[in-house]
Amino acid sequence: MEPQYPVINFEPYYTGWDHEINMPGGERPPANSDRDNYFARAQMYGSVLSGGLSGHVHGTAAYDITTTGEPEGARPHIWGAFKYESANYMRHLEAFMLSEGDDYQQLELARTDVHPHTAPDAPKDGLDGWSYMMRTPEADLAFLYFENESVLPSLHNFNPDTEYIFQWYDPITGDWKQKLSLTSDAEGTLILPHFPGEGERSSTDWAAKIVADN
Repeated sequence: MEPQYPVINFEPYYTGWDHEINMPGGERPPANSDRDNYFARAQMYGSVLSGGLSGHVHGTAAYDITTTGEPEGARPHIWGAFKYESANYMRHLEAFMLSEGDDYQQLELARTDVHPHTAPDAPKDGLDGWSYMMRTPEADLAFLYFENESVLPSLHNFNPDTEYIFQWYDPITGDWKQKLSLTSDAEGTLILPHFPGEGERSSTDWAAKIVADN
């Protein structure tokens, strides 16, 4: 659609929900496990950086509020779902996307400039190995998200011969890593540093921000 319009994901991954439509890559991890919470987190960042700039809805298996006197089945009691870790990641998503104020409103889809944006073995119906990027038309600001098992890509169509500030962001803790200086080449290509504490393949998910060093 031109011009691009922001959307919102009202039906994300539901933490703790044992249902056939809630199984990325055919997986159904235990409720509130690291893997269960990761799926919720991956949908948060993946949805927003696929154009969901209007917001994101967090959901759990207790969306219909199973309560006192009702049996716990595929949907847990509401007080159990209140303890799920996944809801805490929403505030980190907010802090990440609003870290440059209202500038996120200018972002446009730029995933095709992430090479590669999928790992060779990334499942098409799963939440591992996919990378996302949105960037301003001026190429002076970009937000990225890398799922678990992503491969380190090169980024294209940035401004040529330009200095940028690059910073990793931990979507689990909301902590920013050290700022690094990167310079694009004559064709506007950026080569990224290795994933924090790792190499060119991630063992967890990471977000990142790139800002032109004006």
